[in-house]
Amino acid sequence: MVRKKKKKRLAKDKLGRNDPCHCGSGKKYKRCCLLKERAQELEEVRVRKEYREFYRDSSPKIKEEEELFSWELFQKSPFEEKIAIFEKELDNIIPFELLETIYQEAWRNDEIDRFKECLRFLQVNKSKSYQEDEIYYSFWLLEIAIANKDYAQIPNLLEVYYDQPDKNIDKFFQVIDLLMYSGQIAELSELMLHIVPQIESSYNIMPQGIDEFFGILSMLKIIEFINREAISEEEMKKLIIQFEKLEINFAEEDLKQTILRLAGRIMTEWKSEEFIPTIPKKKRNRSFFNLSLDFMQYLNANHNIHLAKGELVRQGILKCWYNQKRFMKKKDEASILYPREREFDKSLAPYAKYLAPRPSRLAAVVETIPFLILFLTENGLMHPYHIKTVLSEFERLRNNSIKYFGNLSLGSYYVSNINNAWDQANLLMNEIKP
Repeated sequence: MVRKKKKKRLAKDKLGRNDPCHCGSGKKYKRCCLLKERAQELEEVRVRKEYREFYRDSSPKIKEEEELFSWELFQKSPFEEKIAIFEKELDNIIPFELLETIYQEAWRNDEIDRFKECLRFLQVNKSKSYQEDEIYYSFWLLEIAIANKDYAQIPNLLEVYYDQPDKNIDKFFQVIDLLMYSGQIAELSELMLHIVPQIESSYNIMPQGIDEFFGILSMLKIIEFINREAISEEEMKKLIIQFEKLEINFAEEDLKQTILRLAGRIMTEWKSEEFIPTIPKKKRNRSFFNLSLDFMQYLNANHNIHLAKGELVRQGILKCWYNQKRFMKKKDEASILYPREREFDKSLAPYAKYLAPRPSRLAAVVETIPFLILFLTENGLMHPYHIKTVLSEFERLRNNSIKYFGNLSLGSYYVSNINNAWDQANLLMNEIKP
């Protein structure tokens, strides 16, 4: 599928709170100069206010100097004291920065309800400030809803993205990933279809981001089609017409093949020889693509993994395979599909980068690595003798991922899914004879 090329857009030259600080320290702007600059602004406002009051009175008025908010003191305070400081200093602080810390600690302390109370306090007492960062607050509430399986909250939490989907496109892609990971795609598909004109005309999104948006939207529409409609030529033509309206070039035959594979209607007997470097690149890449679709269907049919989550896996696995084949030596051609921890680690590292991370994608791939090994074995693309060796190599990647998720608000949710999947796969592997 190819998105029709649009005129190149340039992102606005604007420093966001999560961008690298302009001072060159390498830290996030919000953790470096933002607070100092904000404190300086508050000090200037306070001085101007005292200056006006001094000349408004008939005689000089000596005031006790106000104590500026101390971030260091806030960081060292216990959880409840942090909340008390937040409420007391609300007029003198940037609420988002404190709430982000309170949110993380609320997860660790199992005090999510207290965090929600802080959000309500901000919304009531400083509504304008709440609206400025509502995209972030809605995302945090979405994480809570997903973790608690309170899916009824999703439509309300997505409302903010109807008006400003490109205000922070990185955060919006995290929303997309999270909803796909949890299989909650009905509201997501409706939202993405609604905001197409805003995405197309946005100057805040780079061209590759727009291409990714439409690539995800097209796969969501295919998944909805498989789950809802009887698969017929007439219905497929309707889907083609819808893609044409969205300016997505998806050949009718390719669409048909994709739908039939994901529905389990096409079964291919794969051979390792189809993926070796001597095969023409175009044909080899088509084999990789079709194999990834088969794996996506395998996850859905055999391990009850939603196709939307499977799409996150498919994209990650394809990325790993494409990178892996660059490092293959001729003597290893027969095992070109064997997952290699080193190449997977390199390919998945961007999902955990400091700026604009994609934790849902990372979790989806790590969670399904054992199932990938089973899939390759069952399709004759990997010898059963190598199962335990290959899986043991990925223990390091699994452990590093779990350590990474330990620092995230939704980390326990991801870790639980990873451990459950690996335990399930290990039981199945024990039944396979080398």
